Amino acid sequence: VETIIERTLARARSLLSEAYKYQDNPEKLTKLADSVRADTQFFLDSCRVLHKQGALSLESIRDGSLEVRAGGDMPPEDVERILDIQMKRYQEHYPAELLAKLRTGLLSALNHPQARFYLYRKGGDIVTLVRFDEPITGEDGRMRKHMASFLTNPDFEGGALGQALLATASEKEIADGSVIHGECDPPLAQKYIELGFTMQGAEYLDNVVPTINFEL
Repeated sequence: VETIIERTLARARSLLSEAYKYQDNPEKLTKLADSVRADTQFFLDSCRVLHKQGALSLESIRDGSLEVRAGGDMPPEDVERILDIQMKRYQEHYPAELLAKLRTGLLSALNHPQARFYLYRKGGDIVTLVRFDEPITGEDGRMRKHMASFLTNPDFEGGALGQALLATASEKEIADGSVIHGECDPPLAQKYIELGFTMQGAEYLDNVVPTINFEL
């Protein structure tokens, strides 16, 4: 399957070359666009199969890259892209008050040197990201790290790339004995449980949206 993925990515590069060649031919560009959508879906389906088999490695995907950046050390184009991804994910899902709260928190983190962002890219574009806010010391003396954002670019949804990044980021963040905590929509709880998280307490409402806390 990994070989198929690499061939698919090579096909994508070829399509970009063809798109430039036919930039003044709308009919051929439309056909190319349909082909690109089909190839991207095949890539995501392949990634999902690998993830189910426990064989999805972000490092092995050609044109893919993983990086960790601190808030305040983000290029302006990445800031804009991250905000765009958040809006696309949330604008039709959450009420205005909660959306504003989430946007304020993300903007603050993007400018906070103690916030940490794990970014996974393919072909330079941000595919998925995980954000941890400034750690605090818990009552038991252990560091507690709030996982405050977990977002996947809608263009790459369904390929389990976000789950792969979350597993990688979480493993690194708990390596020093820290506790990760956060919140999610109850329908997503099972996905977190599969990654080793445990749900904490009962569901509650956050700006009328059902929410549940988790830890790792």
